Amino acid sequence: MHVSQDDFIRGSPERDALRSIVSNHVASFNYFVEHGLAEVIKRMASVSVQAPGTSAQSSRIRLWFSGVSMKTPVRERDGLSLARDPRVFPRECREAGSTYKAPMTANICWSVGEAGEVYHHELQLCQFPVMVSSTRCHLASASRAELINRGEEGREIGGYFILNGNERMIRLLIQQRRHYIM
Repeated sequence: MHVSQDDFIRGSPERDALRSIVSNHVASFNYFVEHGLAEVIKRMASVSVQAPGTSAQSSRIRLWFSGVSMKTPVRERDGLSLARDPRVFPRECREAGSTYKAPMTANICWSVGEAGEVYHHELQLCQFPVMVSSTRCHLASASRAELINRGEEGREIGGYFILNGNERMIRLLIQQRRHYIM
């Protein structure tokens, strides 16, 4: 059975089969970003620190995270970029040999003393790699025409990361081999 490229792109069983291969990877990453990070923060205990040289409860500082979020990939502010669109797309990262990543921020809270006022501060934790076609990717809901306009494949299915310009697939399940020490 011969399938033309146009039939493949429109939604043939072959394309659906390819999408089903990566759908678990993309869904897992989406769950991690939308629910998993919040669950980690919810389970983290607060930390209490006594100010050096004191023993009074009023000088005890309590720290905790109240939330964490991951944004979408944007250009880093270096003062030299004149781009009008702050978004970064996978093709640009492939060509530049960079990582397709987004800022991960956390809201840190602290209070001094038992009934002290609570202070909040948003802090950038890191730049976290973004899975292509996930909810944090700019191509997540792009049509075929938009994909081609951005320099991507018209039949892009995603489910991989771009690290230092190279496409990397991370296996979620690893089965131990015989006579192989893990």
